[in-house]
Amino acid sequence: MKEPADGTAIRIIEGVWSGNSGVIRDSSGEMLSVEVVIFGRPAVVSLPREHALVPGDDIRDSFRKEIVRDFRDGLQRELDQWWTDRISLPESDLAGEWGAFEAFCEMATAENASWLQNLLAAFDESFGSGIRAEDSSALAAMWSTEAGRWKPHRARWLEMTEWVREGLHNGDAGEQRRARSEVAAAPDRAARAVERRDRAAYASWRRIHLLPQAVRDHRDRGKEKAAASWAILKERVRRTHGLILPEHVSTFLAFWSGLTTFERHALRRSTGVSPVGILNLEDLSAGQPDAGAAPESCLDWRSYRDPPEFLTVMAGATDGLRFGLWFDKPQEPSQLVASYFARDGGDITWCGATLIEAVRHELEWTQFHLDHQSKQEEREAATEGRLRVSLVREAIMELETGDRPEKGAAYHERYPIVTPHPRVATVNGVGVVGPAATVFRDVEIIRRAIETGAPEVDAWLEGALLECAAGRPTEALALGHDLHWLSGLHPEREAAALRLLDAAYRQLGRGPLADLAEIHHRHRHELLQ
Repeated sequence: MKEPADGTAIRIIEGVWSGNSGVIRDSSGEMLSVEVVIFGRPAVVSLPREHALVPGDDIRDSFRKEIVRDFRDGLQRELDQWWTDRISLPESDLAGEWGAFEAFCEMATAENASWLQNLLAAFDESFGSGIRAEDSSALAAMWSTEAGRWKPHRARWLEMTEWVREGLHNGDAGEQRRARSEVAAAPDRAARAVERRDRAAYASWRRIHLLPQAVRDHRDRGKEKAAASWAILKERVRRTHGLILPEHVSTFLAFWSGLTTFERHALRRSTGVSPVGILNLEDLSAGQPDAGAAPESCLDWRSYRDPPEFLTVMAGATDGLRFGLWFDKPQEPSQLVASYFARDGGDITWCGATLIEAVRHELEWTQFHLDHQSKQEEREAATEGRLRVSLVREAIMELETGDRPEKGAAYHERYPIVTPHPRVATVNGVGVVGPAATVFRDVEIIRRAIETGAPEVDAWLEGALLECAAGRPTEALALGHDLHWLSGLHPEREAAALRLLDAAYRQLGRGPLADLAEIHHRHRHELLQ
């Protein structure tokens, strides 16, 4: 087939609009945009290239493609039906079931290929006997009368489902109910078949890559290593940061330490996430906590824009993605995990109450993207990705979120991240916790004013400091966060942010955050950008 040009008159030979003539209006995309006349009025429809007969085309080429497509679709229906026939059977040996399916798939593919080859040879003999390529009307008439012969899979499907179509229009109420019940049940049956297929593929894949005893050994060693490291880590962070780590960090240590090398690789490939900073387990010795750690040790893995409340513990693979424990009050354990892209313009967002929940949150976004691959070849290429996600999800659910069977979009819809207490809005997106603010904060107006160097910012600064000195530190805390986030390497903004944050933290009794803000400011231009 030659590529058609815009404005070419064509005849539609397949699909809903078969038999109509039209004019190509746009041939630049995957689908042709064709103007046809419907009920006396022009309308533009989209159709595949093979559904259009362009002057100079040999219509037989499109028929051959239809035959090939029929066999491709028919083979897929046959493979899908293999799983549909098993949705009610016990799942005693899914890995073995996958092996049986692979054998069936190989046999069915070979049989279909042989059948297709013989049918194409018969088609060439039948449609090439003394009929000129340009005599498309005669060829189309022959094709129409013998369509069942050349598209046997579709003919078989039409025959098998004829009772449904007839039942839907049958005057007998019982037959109508039976047909409607079949139509209603089909999507659920197909979904259950796909789920069983995926579980079987995963069971087989896991059996190959992970031996059960090896996994159990890794889990046991991980728990031992986490237990030995936890007390050391808590004391080290208390000395270097003045912060109290939450107990879920210990659970994450057990999770990460207990992963096999293959599982860690799957986690990194699926989410890009790895523990860093204080959670770099290689840096945790088996001895006593560092008694004389330098104050600057709290800057490990800090970025230029990190608020003092943000303690980086995991890193992602793109745009400086950081995951951190968030400490509104340093005298209390962190209650939330936050994340943001240090080299991007996005805000800080909440991603879980615990580190493992944050990893699950990230993993289900990966599942969401795999589920929405648009092209067939991309969906097939994502099979390995889905298996990795399943492997990581299973390891996560051993320790947390085991009562959450949902995946992908369904998981995020069912388990949204909710902040546990009211917050005062800030331009970085997460807000701050303090005594009630005296005024409503329009963060977009504040953002524009700071970024443009508007004169009212100085007035806000002095007003916030006066309020803070009078025992009302919330605006100083919020504006300090705004200036810190939008400093943009401007020394004046950096100094103003420190001035506000130091005053607010001291007034609120959050001395460790004030100390961290001062150290951060002193070394700010040396930190990760």
